[in-house]
Amino acid sequence: MKLSAALFVLLFVPFSQATEKTFQCRGDFKNSIQIFRYSLFVDGKNSRSRLMFYKEERMTKDFGWKKHVSNSGKIIVDSPWPQYRAYLVPESTVYLLALVNPANDVQVDDVPFSRFYCVKFLP
Repeated sequence: MKLSAALFVLLFVPFSQATEKTFQCRGDFKNSIQIFRYSLFVDGKNSRSRLMFYKEERMTKDFGWKKHVSNSGKIIVDSPWPQYRAYLVPESTVYLLALVNPANDVQVDDVPFSRFYCVKFLP
């Protein structure tokens, strides 16, 4: 019985990990050499994200890993700007960064970054 339980656990673990999707996202601050990066792991409604700041390829700040649960697919993440709330929003096969005013949840049109993109890592 112990052997069959151990075998079940060994077979189940790789299968459960196969549904997790991994993304790396990068953005450029306007008029700055500093960049920001998100690492993102998505498994159904559950996700983990990590925001980091870089300057000349050296990490200058790490916000640490955060866990999130989302029913809408929109993931709340740490914002590079304290005056905005940030979301990663699914768009086709990647994510877009949406910034909103925290007082009224209205999306910001004039974003403070010049470029943002995400890359999905394949297993």
